[in-house]
Amino acid sequence: MSIRSVLPLMSLVLLAGGCATDTKFPSLATREIERHGPDEAVTTPPETPVAADPAIASRLSAATAAAAQAERDFRAALAADRGAITAARGASAGSEAWIAGQQALTRIEASRDGIGVVLADLDALARERPGNAQDAAALGTAIAKVTGIATAQERDLSALTASLARP
Repeated sequence: MSIRSVLPLMSLVLLAGGCATDTKFPSLATREIERHGPDEAVTTPPETPVAADPAIASRLSAATAAAAQAERDFRAALAADRGAITAARGASAGSEAWIAGQQALTRIEASRDGIGVVLADLDALARERPGNAQDAAALGTAIAKVTGIATAQERDLSALTASLARP
């Protein structure tokens, strides 16, 4: 036998061997969606609800409590130092009243650190992506509540800062 007569036979054997692999190709059978007409709804089994994660609930509870404490701390600092800020209105820069007012603003601003920590904790929890809708909704509610507190604090601090600004 010559090589010319064996070559077609060898190529057939190699081609047939390539067809006998274990590769999984998509089935050409009719799919579920194709069994129904365009007006028929395809029903899928309802998903079983996933229970809320107690660890996330605990972290949200702790964050909410910390936010409430941070708000109390801010309001206490605001009440304690508002008089110094009021006395500093119209005072010349560098005067005793002006310095006392600036120090009071600094103390009030520092009292906002607590709410910043809570927001950072909630942001970290959000990046972990809670596994179910119930946890995600509770996280969204907590973030909205703490963001509202932070916004109100920033608004109050900005108003005080503006009251000391020179015209």
